[in-house]
Amino acid sequence: MGFKFGYNSKRSPAFDAGALYVQDSASGGGESLLAFSAAVYNDIAATRPDVIKTLAQPIWVYDKDKQPAIWPSRPILFPESEHGPFFCFSRQKITGSESHPLSSTLPAMTEAQAEALDLVHSVAEKHSLELKSQPGDMLLCNNLAVLHGRKAFTDAAPDDHKRHVMRLWLRNEERAWRTPKGLKRDWSLIYGNSERRQQAQWMFRPEDVNKERVIGHKITCS
Repeated sequence: MGFKFGYNSKRSPAFDAGALYVQDSASGGGESLLAFSAAVYNDIAATRPDVIKTLAQPIWVYDKDKQPAIWPSRPILFPESEHGPFFCFSRQKITGSESHPLSSTLPAMTEAQAEALDLVHSVAEKHSLELKSQPGDMLLCNNLAVLHGRKAFTDAAPDDHKRHVMRLWLRNEERAWRTPKGLKRDWSLIYGNSERRQQAQWMFRPEDVNKERVIGHKITCS
């Protein structure tokens, strides 16, 4: 049973705090996985400082699913003077997947970048905490303090258990960590007076849109 680390969605994970409300759980799997960014950073810094430099460089290109293709780039490891370094990235938006391949014209990663991503994944797995959620549970986490993901899951027949999780992206202006320059654009789209927020709609049920995955849909409130 595989799992995904470093992201919880197929969209950008650039947000301050996340809330997951479990309306129904899968028939098997789907456990949440959390690993403290500080533990992952310290582990890598102690053995591979060269990888730390690669992660902190503004060379990581994101596929934004736009036509024509646009390739914004930024670091995926950020300094934070008060709370310590933190990671913020979606591996799938960097590497693609079988279900969501990257744009064909997207610049390829270097070998050093691929090695760095794999190392973050393996070290996060080593330090991970596994949480099994039940219907009615709510999970709150600081997206900048932890790497998060989930295990693969299976759903039962339509009349039985089917994973249904609502997600909120939250921000407390008084308690929020300082937003680094490389993330300010993403933050303004989510928390600012952006067109995305003005067009957003609350869609609580999978049947509200003709799509298996409602979370992350471009016209929904995440």
